[in-house]
Amino acid sequence: MAAFQRRSKRKVLGIFLLLIGVFISASGFNIRSTPNDNLLPSVKEHDKYIQAICHDTDRCINNDCSSSSHRGCVCFNNGTCAIGDVNRCADCKDPDVFAVLEGHDCPDKYPGLCKPYLANENVYCPPSRYDACVCTVDGVCESQKANNCRDCKNSSVLAIFQGDCVYEYLQCRPSPTCQCGASNQGRNGCNYESAYKCTPSDRNQYCLKSTQKSCVCYKNGMCETTSTSRCIACSDDQVESVYEGAACPKECNAEGYGERPEL
Repeated sequence: MAAFQRRSKRKVLGIFLLLIGVFISASGFNIRSTPNDNLLPSVKEHDKYIQAICHDTDRCINNDCSSSSHRGCVCFNNGTCAIGDVNRCADCKDPDVFAVLEGHDCPDKYPGLCKPYLANENVYCPPSRYDACVCTVDGVCESQKANNCRDCKNSSVLAIFQGDCVYEYLQCRPSPTCQCGASNQGRNGCNYESAYKCTPSDRNQYCLKSTQKSCVCYKNGMCETTSTSRCIACSDDQVESVYEGAACPKECNAEGYGERPEL
């Protein structure tokens, strides 16, 4: 009888240990900090996608571009892509263009680029975070811990890549050798009289990633033309006013406003 009880206890213990092993094995997938498929596994494996991204020196309007074009794909900051005749040198001067793939078809989704997020999407995101490069809609890229499933829901985030940042800036940076166009005109200027004036209730709004050329003026008196939306721009508590659909005025009248833009 005692021997039978000992065998029964050993059998129950064995089953218990087996169940623990199965549980640990099954839960290991969620414990590991594994980047999502939307990220670039490595720069080498997706070299063409890295090279196609438009960055600061590509944005200079004084870049000498040829008039020739090639069949390819243009992907925009809002996550959409279109196939057609492209010229990377010329197309990257547009601040709304994220990348230009010459000689390639459009991917189903551009690696790393956040897709438009819908508030009613019910997507489970694992809590893990990993070393990544996070680029925001203002064109600044920084290395930090991130989770693209979670962080791409932030309207200020444009793209997330695994590992170190390849580019520091994705928008134009003025220098003695680089003249910036739409993304930098109108600094220290003014906005249009009909520009939207941001309110405290605008600061915590959910924003779609759709952007367009806009004039943004800050509380410190600086104004700049950039690719944004009223919702995104006004989420910054330093932004005073936003005019969507036009560059900042080149001249300001006596009342401190620019002439009405041509539509």
